[in-house]
Amino acid sequence: MAASTKALLRALWAKHLLGLEMKDSLPRQVFHASLLSAAFTYDSQGMPSNSDRTHSRSVAIAQGVFGRMLTNSTGVPITGCASEHSFESLCAAFIRDTFLKLNHLRPGDWDVHQVSGRRRLEIAKYEQYAHLVALDRAAKADRELAAALGSDYTITPDIVVARALERDASINRHECLVDDSVSTRASLRAAAGGLPLLHASVSCKWTIVDGKRLKDISDLPLDLAS
Repeated sequence: MAASTKALLRALWAKHLLGLEMKDSLPRQVFHASLLSAAFTYDSQGMPSNSDRTHSRSVAIAQGVFGRMLTNSTGVPITGCASEHSFESLCAAFIRDTFLKLNHLRPGDWDVHQVSGRRRLEIAKYEQYAHLVALDRAAKADRELAAALGSDYTITPDIVVARALERDASINRHECLVDDSVSTRASLRAAAGGLPLLHASVSCKWTIVDGKRLKDISDLPLDLAS
């Protein structure tokens, strides 16, 4: 590792040791500290685990991310193999801890969870995308349709934010608004027999691979379903 890089890391580490205590930190600082302690690693040459060492821009960006997190958190960076699963789990925890604090602005029974595995039809569990089950079934039975559709009609999320359906008792809490004669197909009503509502599909991109991947990541929508 170059002397300048070593000096930078030493300076950042010294500043890091003077950081805030975890209990006094903001949620983002706690998130960064958790990443440093459980997901973000570096090797003996100072190469961050989320960089592609064959591309200088990838390494530079990853080192920049590392430096910012080290400066603004109290986490301890570790060496070894990082787990992408851990990264996704920590991201889910951060979203859960922050998003649910906004319940007074966007009330509802919210669920934020990490998706295990890579199930192509994960989002078909939610009302807006339930039709994908029928589409997938039709594609499997028709090769021409399958070739035309490819695999781009599905989204495989790492984290989902979903809203549970509301019982009529909750909707009618202050006055009678719905009954069996009105809004019988409203997607928000549990009585309509629908599926939970997908609010967000989050894709966690931990490894910065190369220039093309960097562009692909920058083009990703923050909220694929709202």
